[in-house]
Amino acid sequence: MKMNWGIDETSTASSIGELDELIDRLDVRASSSGVPIMVEILHKNGRLLAVGLGREESVVSFFEREMRPSYTSTVDPERDGTITFEYAGEPSEFWLGMAIPIAAAREAIRQFARDGDRPTNILWDKDWT
Repeated sequence: MKMNWGIDETSTASSIGELDELIDRLDVRASSSGVPIMVEILHKNGRLLAVGLGREESVVSFFEREMRPSYTSTVDPERDGTITFEYAGEPSEFWLGMAIPIAAAREAIRQFARDGDRPTNILWDKDWT
């Protein structure tokens, strides 16, 4: 699986273990720098999972082919405020109602790595785009 984050930063992982190790390193780096990031994980089937790292909560987005349709994690649509992650070098705000525990996001990454389908361990809201 190919991974992208920041501006032109990439890596590949050939197993779920390698993916876990890289996610661990990126999470620690984002947390210590104070700049939470979104990491894109591209499955060989062409689908993409974007995951926020560097915070105790994450936002996860799932994209079918060619970035549509897309889905975003959801927990509590009534939760007020925003959470920010750097996405492709730019700050991107997400509603706090989309934020899920980082442990759930990590499990979603593992599920996605196994089969490239939308992970089933979190609730999804289909984006309007």
